[in-house]
Amino acid sequence: MFRRKRSAADFQAEIEAHLALEADDLKGEGLSADEARWKAQREFGNVRAAQERLQQALGLRVTIEDHNGRGKVIIEYARLEDFDTLLDQLAGE
Repeated sequence: MFRRKRSAADFQAEIEAHLALEADDLKGEGLSADEARWKAQREFGNVRAAQERLQQALGLRVTIEDHNGRGKVIIEYARLEDFDTLLDQLAGE
C-alpha cells in the first residue's frame, strides 16, 4: 500500500488542530481563551523541539503527538534498511 507524501500544509493543519484541542482542554481547566492558546503554543514548542532533536538523531521523520503529557511518538521510515538501522540505534549498537 502506498501513502501519499504529506505536504507542509497538511502538517500545519495538524499542528493547528492540535493547538486548538489543547487550548480547549486548558479552557476547561479554567484558563481564559488567550491564556489557554498561549500555554498550548508554549507547550507545543517544547514538543516540537524534541521532535526536531529526534529527527536529527535518527535521520528519519518523527512526529510527536502530545495530549496533556500523554501521547505517542511516530517514526516513519521509507525502506526496511532504514528500519533495521533504527532498531540498531535504539538497541545501542
